[in-house]
Amino acid sequence: MKYKIILLIAILFIIGSVSQKLNAQNAEIDSLKLVDKNFKLEENYKTDTLYLQNVNSLSFEYLRTNPDTVIVLSKKIVPLCKNVNYNKGIANALRRIGTAYKYIGEIDSSLFYFEKSYEEFSNFDNKKGMSKINFDLAGIYRIQGKSELAIENYEKALIYFTEINNSLYIAFTLNNIAVVYQMQGRLTEAIQYYYKILELFEKENNRGGLISAHNNIGIILEIQKKYDEAILNYEKSLEISTELNRFFDMVNTMSNISNIYIHQAKHDKALLLLKQSIEINIKSNNPVGEANNYMQICELYCNTENYDSAKIYIDKSKKLNKELKDKILEYKILYYGASIDYSENKIEKALEKALDAHDMIIKVGDVEKQRQVNFLICKLYEANNNYEKSLFYYKKYKQYSDSITKNDNLKKTELIQAEYEYLQKETNLLQENEKHLQAITKQRYTILIFVIALVSIFVILLLIYRKKQQKQRDYLLLQKKNNQIKEQSEEIKIHSENLKATNKKLIELDEYKQTISSMIVHDLKNPLNAISSFSTHSAVKSSAKKMYHLVNNILDVNKFQDAKMKLNIKQFELLELINNTLPEIEYLLLQKNITISNLINKKIVVNADKNLIERVLINLINNAVKFSDNNSSIIINYEKIADNEIRISIKDAGVGISEEEIEHVFDKFSHTAIKNKIKSTGLGLTFCKMAVEAMNGKIGVVSQLNIGSQFWFTVPLIDILAVENNNSQKVEKQKFDYLSKADKETLFQYIDKLKNFEIYEISLIKKVVSEMKKENSKGIQTWLKQYETAIYNTNQQEVTDLLNLV
Repeated sequence: MKYKIILLIAILFIIGSVSQKLNAQNAEIDSLKLVDKNFKLEENYKTDTLYLQNVNSLSFEYLRTNPDTVIVLSKKIVPLCKNVNYNKGIANALRRIGTAYKYIGEIDSSLFYFEKSYEEFSNFDNKKGMSKINFDLAGIYRIQGKSELAIENYEKALIYFTEINNSLYIAFTLNNIAVVYQMQGRLTEAIQYYYKILELFEKENNRGGLISAHNNIGIILEIQKKYDEAILNYEKSLEISTELNRFFDMVNTMSNISNIYIHQAKHDKALLLLKQSIEINIKSNNPVGEANNYMQICELYCNTENYDSAKIYIDKSKKLNKELKDKILEYKILYYGASIDYSENKIEKALEKALDAHDMIIKVGDVEKQRQVNFLICKLYEANNNYEKSLFYYKKYKQYSDSITKNDNLKKTELIQAEYEYLQKETNLLQENEKHLQAITKQRYTILIFVIALVSIFVILLLIYRKKQQKQRDYLLLQKKNNQIKEQSEEIKIHSENLKATNKKLIELDEYKQTISSMIVHDLKNPLNAISSFSTHSAVKSSAKKMYHLVNNILDVNKFQDAKMKLNIKQFELLELINNTLPEIEYLLLQKNITISNLINKKIVVNADKNLIERVLINLINNAVKFSDNNSSIIINYEKIADNEIRISIKDAGVGISEEEIEHVFDKFSHTAIKNKIKSTGLGLTFCKMAVEAMNGKIGVVSQLNIGSQFWFTVPLIDILAVENNNSQKVEKQKFDYLSKADKETLFQYIDKLKNFEIYEISLIKKVVSEMKKENSKGIQTWLKQYETAIYNTNQQEVTDLLNLV
């Protein structure tokens, strides 16, 4: 027996002297083997608690490098600790075993040993040990998706860490609780814990921790749409990261702030931040961040229709991505490249890029981006007059839109997919560990070459046995994971089929609803047309016409949506069309004593669908009348913006539209704060937008609250010719019929004063106007309203006509 011991000691001595030339990792593993052998050789240490404590501490250091050896070693320590009643050593060893099993992916075994360790710590009321086990258990439950158990254990751990004022573990625990709540969508609870972390870091003056805390709070506030508060937290994070020169945190925070500015339409501020972020990325040699910043600026310019500037930045991003080969970035380059080509009417080129983007994003599986690119392809095929394919992609766009709104139904599928990906990562990690073990084994063979004469047979048998055991364990683990993956895949398939069936039923119900609505509305047309044609009562006739237009709006909006509207494009005179249109709304004008100034005084020949343009005019003028005050005026004007394009505008001095609501004014069934006070379907402006865009025109609005609105649209221009009779003069002559002789005599004294002022001398004009408002005559007040409108519009001709009245 003594000879065997001496032989083994000699072998270990030779191996130790050779292993000095190896790296630190191999030295650590060999030292573990040395400790393990000492349990057999140093019998006197079996009752030494200090020795057991040191071995326990040594095993903790090797948890990540060789968890299998730690498991074997710790299991040997447990009975030795029991022999000397070293309870703390037993509990710590059991915890080491649980942690080691966690590292190799055997979660059930890990939970078992953590719970055993907790029982041991409980036996001698070691709160510190119990709290660390609570922290370990919470981490396992979080990985398993058992959120409530995870939070319960984190909170137990937090109680003790607070008692001993361990600020580092308090911060870790609070952050993990907040992350669990955030994953559950319980944002209110999550942000409360982030605020606690912030308070703790401020107390400790932990600058790096403050960066993370402010960013996390900002993210939740942004999700809750509390943008001002979110920006304040982002700016604090940016200030600290700038002081500490933490470039990654700086550009990440700048990107968060710029996203909020873009959402708030504060494009100048967003652009400034993104350009600063680019400079930092270049300085810190971060091409990924630089390329993404270029793409963000391109998106911003595309959203504001500044396509020339967008092209500059898309080229910069494209150049960097040749090396990066980022799939999402490549999709954005194709998508916004297609949008730019579409703006330049390069339909074929745009279509090619959009289809490539469509194929790419399907592989990525981003539903929102699939919805986005399908809508662009739909518009491109429509512009190419391929209505069949346009309708096909519109239906795909609508399906993706519906699926996004049904996120609640997809949560289970997403969770299964996430677990599937996690299992795949675990499998990959096991494969990497196997490769690592094979590399270590190869190094062992190099060592064994130097001592082959003495211990060759012993070492080879030992390594073969160990390798066989390891492969058997890995094989069983991989088989278990593969079975789990197969089960998860079947569940995903079943959920996917159920969702497809549900979507199909919803689409059928939607089509049935649209069909029934169209039939009912269509049947209303003939009765309304008959009432309008045969009624002699102006109020009845006006209401019938109004309802007839409403019915047509509903029908035509559906036709535009289904790509079934047929256009009758031909040349016609715009002035003649407007003159024929104005009598249609005469009754509405008389009700509110509103005058119309038609400043179109030339023969303007346009190329468009005459019926649609007439209805667009009626809708826009009706809208202006509806939201204008009594005794005000509406101005119809034009502007030639290109050789082959003209812009028609309808301007009122009504209630106006707020900046927040103006972007939704053309949306279907939209209702602004003003519209909610006045009954309206919200379809009139939607029809106008669809009709104008169907004729390749544009439509828009400029408005200010309590000042007025100016709606405009463009049509293709053929020619502009002078006419003998100025139509606007006919309308102007009708303006003053409401003044009596007495009114004119009273006005004379005021007009004499007003003639002394220029149109821009507002303060002097206001003094005279304030005196005139004291007059009780309805006619004088009507004249005064027209005069104030003319001053506001800086219409010198109308001001002169009004002053020359007497």
